[in-house]
Amino acid sequence: DFAWIIPVPSRPKIERSSDELFTSLNDLTKIERDWERPVPLINGGRILKNESSPVIVWETKKVEYYDLAVLSANDSHSLVNWLNQNGYHYPKEYDYILNDYIKNNWFFVAAKIDLNVAQNQDINQQIKTGHLIPLKISFPTSRIVYPLRISSIQTKIKHDQQNRYFYYPSNAGILIYIFAQHKQTLPKFDTLYANWIKADKIKNLAYDNQGNPWIKTKNQKYYLTKLYRRMNFSEMTYDLYPRLASNDQVVPYVPNVSHSSWKFYWLLTISGLLILVFLGWMGYEFKKNK
Repeated sequence: DFAWIIPVPSRPKIERSSDELFTSLNDLTKIERDWERPVPLINGGRILKNESSPVIVWETKKVEYYDLAVLSANDSHSLVNWLNQNGYHYPKEYDYILNDYIKNNWFFVAAKIDLNVAQNQDINQQIKTGHLIPLKISFPTSRIVYPLRISSIQTKIKHDQQNRYFYYPSNAGILIYIFAQHKQTLPKFDTLYANWIKADKIKNLAYDNQGNPWIKTKNQKYYLTKLYRRMNFSEMTYDLYPRLASNDQVVPYVPNVSHSSWKFYWLLTISGLLILVFLGWMGYEFKKNK
């Protein structure tokens, strides 16, 4: 099963994004070197709101092959029960991670791939090559935030009915693109790229289905920062808040980055919006020796 729970500080808007955007960003910021490929997050529109319920379903919708729900909750136990009853598998022993988000009145985006298409060979190929259709999740917030802590949850090694084992690695690469007024930084993250980008170039990165720029700009230029870090899941005990760098010095090179079959891709923007593309996971698959 492919399912993700994404905490956000206010009620989000969820839309289809563009894989072309990240291809263009990679081309814009890369140097000549090989990169590993990343891996990937019912009826729509109605609010199932009940103030007396411990879990409020603000919206359910379908975007391409994703089933999506926007939730809020009064307690973590009730939220975990709702997630598991509705096919968004969440281990009960990790319900404590949700407590701070609930206390601060955050919302939760629950995303999973429709089981009717999960076995589709084309979809499986998209998963293996890191080219699932991205999701755009935008919401107002006073600070840009990367809700990392929930990513520390890992499922134990298991096998399915076909006796295939799925091995989950102990760490992941985190790659973040930030458009802002100035250069951004995060502790222990490598700055792979940092430079001013004109608005016209940003608009040309990717287009939606109507031919409109995927990113709309107000200023003539923005500062693009590309950050990377490899982290053990046991280290992911806090959320990430990018901060202003000490200067706007251009970074034209990248350090060596080890390869991985796990990666999270995020695109963060200013003006109180966070645009998120979560590109899930890929486990190594082995047939059980008989």
